[in-house]
Amino acid sequence: MKVLVTGAQGRVGSALVKTLVERGYSVRGLDLQPHDGKFDHAAYEYMQGDLLDSDSVAQAVKGVEAVAHIAGLIFFDDRQAKHIVDINWRATFELLEAMAWSGQKFTRFVYASSGQVYPENPDALRFYNPVDENHPLRPVNYYGWAKQASESMIWFYQRKWGIPGVSLRFTHVQYPEELVDPHSQWSGPRFFVNARLASLERMPVKSDLAQETIRLLKAAAKDDEQLLLSCAPDGLPNEMNISHPQDIADAAVLALEKDAAVGEAYNVGHGDPFNFGEMIPYMADKLNMPYVRLNLPLGSYHGLTSNAKARAQLGYAPKYGPRDLIDAAVG
Repeated sequence: MKVLVTGAQGRVGSALVKTLVERGYSVRGLDLQPHDGKFDHAAYEYMQGDLLDSDSVAQAVKGVEAVAHIAGLIFFDDRQAKHIVDINWRATFELLEAMAWSGQKFTRFVYASSGQVYPENPDALRFYNPVDENHPLRPVNYYGWAKQASESMIWFYQRKWGIPGVSLRFTHVQYPEELVDPHSQWSGPRFFVNARLASLERMPVKSDLAQETIRLLKAAAKDDEQLLLSCAPDGLPNEMNISHPQDIADAAVLALEKDAAVGEAYNVGHGDPFNFGEMIPYMADKLNMPYVRLNLPLGSYHGLTSNAKARAQLGYAPKYGPRDLIDAAVG
């Protein structure tokens, strides 16, 4: 079977391409960027193309039997709403339209959704924690809304055009080495004092909460970097789900192969929470670095998701818990 993987050079997309080829699939990878040359195989065909271009998308779906739509843009700036919706909703529309009018029969459309379809924190919008797939979808940003809207579109195309859909709601995804790199795109500002301070100071508009957070970080900052054990204002350590890209790719393979997945949405990623109160001291010991515990008014998060449905229905068994990620990062 030939599978189209969009976002083929991203974290999850690249892991999925390799996994599918290893399992004997023929794979076409589609990405906006030129081929980086990191993976080459006789069963892998690379195509550079724009998902917002109808002709490119029509060419990409030609001759494939299944699509894993992994491409997307994680972005939360409300001023960029149109760009966020184009990449995370319109691109999905272009793919499904191309599939619908291709004259081909498809076995699966696997969609990379997000835990952002739920509220992130257990506040008035989140009814319980961790959330499961029965929780109402109540996104609080344009990215989460675009993912929710795309899920609705998938079920429409399944009903109207017979394209079997599956939605995978990813937790936060990081390679292990990114967790211990202060300059990584996502983790650095989260786990390191100076990196977090620098990221906030780059914000073009700073709220009062951001200004107070900057003040607290400046008071704790030193010339040498320190790990940051960030807590909510009440002192409760932050916690979240962090997953290895391979664990997400494995879920996508199950979604492609298991008939039980059709028409379903699944939370995927490792179910054990990355609790900062436990993991930052563990990381500090592994890295031989000091850490600072701070109650910060900006950026507290305690939103967790349950993967019990994927485990029960698909046999999903993610391998990389919080300590496994840190161990893999530091050796």
